[in-house]
Amino acid sequence: MHFNPITIIKAILRKIHWVFLFPAVVAAIVFYMQKQKPREYQSGMVFYTGLVSGGTLTQQGEGRTDYFAVNTAFDNLMTVMQSRETLEEVAMRLLATHLLMKEPNPFKLSAANHAKLHRESIPEALVDELTEGRQYDVTLERIRNKYRQSETNVVIEMINVRPGFYNVDAINGNLTVRRKRNSDMLEVLYRSSDPGVCYLTLNILAETFVEKNRALRNYEASGIIEYFRSELQRARDQLNEAEERLKEYSQENQVINYSEQTKYLAASKEELERDIYLEQANADASAEAIRKLEQSFDQRERLYVNSRELLRKRDELAAVNTRIASALIMDRPEDRPELAVLRDKAAQLEQEMYALTEEFGSLTYTRESIPRQNLISQWLANILELDKSTARLDVLIAQRDHYDQLFDQFAPIGFNLSKMEREIDIAEREYLSILHGLNQARIRQSDFELFGTLELLDMPFFPLNPQSTRTRMLVAAAFLASLVFVAGLIVGLEVLDRSIRTPAQAESFTGLEPIGALATRAKVRGVDREQLNQQLFNLLRNKLIFTLRDIRTDVPPKIIVYSTQTQSAIVDVTLTIAKALQSIYNAVYCLCEDKSLYEPDQQYDTDDNGLVIYAYNNNVSDIKKAVGFVSSQNKAVVIQLPGFETQSLAEFLRIEPTMGVLVVNARQTWDYQDKKMLSSLVSRFAGIPHRLVVCETEPDNLDQFLAEVPRKRSFLRKWVKKMIKLNF
Repeated sequence: MHFNPITIIKAILRKIHWVFLFPAVVAAIVFYMQKQKPREYQSGMVFYTGLVSGGTLTQQGEGRTDYFAVNTAFDNLMTVMQSRETLEEVAMRLLATHLLMKEPNPFKLSAANHAKLHRESIPEALVDELTEGRQYDVTLERIRNKYRQSETNVVIEMINVRPGFYNVDAINGNLTVRRKRNSDMLEVLYRSSDPGVCYLTLNILAETFVEKNRALRNYEASGIIEYFRSELQRARDQLNEAEERLKEYSQENQVINYSEQTKYLAASKEELERDIYLEQANADASAEAIRKLEQSFDQRERLYVNSRELLRKRDELAAVNTRIASALIMDRPEDRPELAVLRDKAAQLEQEMYALTEEFGSLTYTRESIPRQNLISQWLANILELDKSTARLDVLIAQRDHYDQLFDQFAPIGFNLSKMEREIDIAEREYLSILHGLNQARIRQSDFELFGTLELLDMPFFPLNPQSTRTRMLVAAAFLASLVFVAGLIVGLEVLDRSIRTPAQAESFTGLEPIGALATRAKVRGVDREQLNQQLFNLLRNKLIFTLRDIRTDVPPKIIVYSTQTQSAIVDVTLTIAKALQSIYNAVYCLCEDKSLYEPDQQYDTDDNGLVIYAYNNNVSDIKKAVGFVSSQNKAVVIQLPGFETQSLAEFLRIEPTMGVLVVNARQTWDYQDKKMLSSLVSRFAGIPHRLVVCETEPDNLDQFLAEVPRKRSFLRKWVKKMIKLNF
């Protein structure tokens, strides 16, 4: 069905009493419940956290603020305050304070709640057990022990189960914790039906929260510092062990400064190689000079050269030169006195050898007329030089072997030293890193001690006046919400309603043109029933005239009236159609299924004037006689077919009607079975026009069928209707 604003408004107006009655009842219930609730008192406090603008030891208010970290810190603070452990501690301290009160105190607990606590909430024997000695700390510890017990007791029930001032869930529900905009302030609000309980709970919460936060931060900092201390000691031990291994290894291998020592060895070895090269060249030169001189010797010179005395002195001088060369190369301080003696002895031996050569050279000349003394002197000088070079070469080569041994010794030492130094470097870096972490942890601990403490900026205040109730707002909200709910429910039911309701809807379902409608007999306020029925009758009559004239026949019409469902109003429709025909034709015969009009032995007589009504029931012979008589008359005839599910249609199917009229109830639905039955009837009575009449129609649903439903309308209603229809 197509819905427009007028349809929706009419649907709501039909249920207007529910639209206002139900919201009024809901509003009254809300008002009553609000009046039954006790008045609430609210107090608050403000903490200064210093998370945003507060300074630190490492960053005295400088640098960029990490707002994500700040928000996380505020979330942590609010979580700590609203944690179950914190609220349990608050509940137990509050209970301990109230149990120790001998008399009511308006700043802690009102007289009514004090009496209720001792009369209903907790037995006196348990009160005496918990408060024995009248000491707060002892009483609080006893309450904690009771709460930690595995078996259920009164304390556990009061904190976890029973509603009241000590219930953890109730405390959490009445507690509001929020950050004040983007500041450093943390605002805490608490509501309670007792102003003293409200004030005392906030004071206990402030104390407990500060203790919990300090303990949490100290535990965190202490744990971190203790961890770094143990790790620092381990790193220090590792560093000491690595340094001690390096020290022992250096002592074992006599290493003072490996880099300088190896540098000195390399330089010394290079200088030694140069000396060996020079001495070898000098020795080769001396040997070549001796070889050439010896080629000039005759028999006598060779005898001299090979003389025992000269050879002995030569060997002795070579040994002395070897010792001198060794002493010069080693350059040991303890060898210096002996070096002078060796030089003197070498000089003496050289003088003695020169003396022998002079003695031999004074005798004669050589064959080349060269003075023998010069030849022997040159030979001896070269011999002496060769012996010195040979001696020095022997010492230098021995020294080179010594250097090679040192290099073989220092090569693995260097690798091991590098390895140990790397280990020391790693251990030292680890030690310094852990030391840095320890310092940072100590700085954080100092930061918390100096700047991280929570300061209670606004102390809790004692609430003198209760909170203003929201009764009016809640009642108004309940009324409006219920009003919207009921209106929406009515509109929803209208939308979901699959009944026919209007002639236009019936036409869309059946495909037949509606020629009339009958209004429901229920009273509708403001509707002129008599005028409405007259308008519907006139409309039915006029549409029958148009339909019958379209048939263009001179024979009086025979109209069959039928329905796909059993309809109680089909008789009324049949009679209404017969009355409409009576205004066109003088005589009209009407046959309908009406037990109230049925007579078993009724007579079928012809009557030239007026409306003749015959009735039938389920008697087959009577039906056959009535149908045969009525259908044989040469007058206007209206015949109602019985219901498909009540009687046989065999006799009625023999009728040759001029027109068929389908009757549907506005309250019925149009289903698959109805479609099939209508299709069967239309196919059986093919070739004739079939029309539609809707019965039991609500007057409000006839606006689309009639020009105007006759009813009393106020000026406002007329104006609203024109506005909706855009009819200005």
